[in-house]
Amino acid sequence: MNKLWQVMSGNLFDALHNAVTSMMYEGYPLSSILSQLHDELISKPNLSDLDKALICEKIAEVSKLL
Repeated sequence: MNKLWQVMSGNLFDALHNAVTSMMYEGYPLSSILSQLHDELISKPNLSDLDKALICEKIAEVSKLL
């Protein structure tokens, strides 16, 4: 998950796509990745509440599509 956070902070879609694809090829289910991402997001002190809310909204949208 640390690698995923580093890639997300880089703000490059292709790098994020490659990181998530790599995790899925390693056998991690996307629903598990989203759940862990949510849990870690809540504990990030450097993100504002608004940023956290926007990210959680996107996580919920993706989860619903699964």
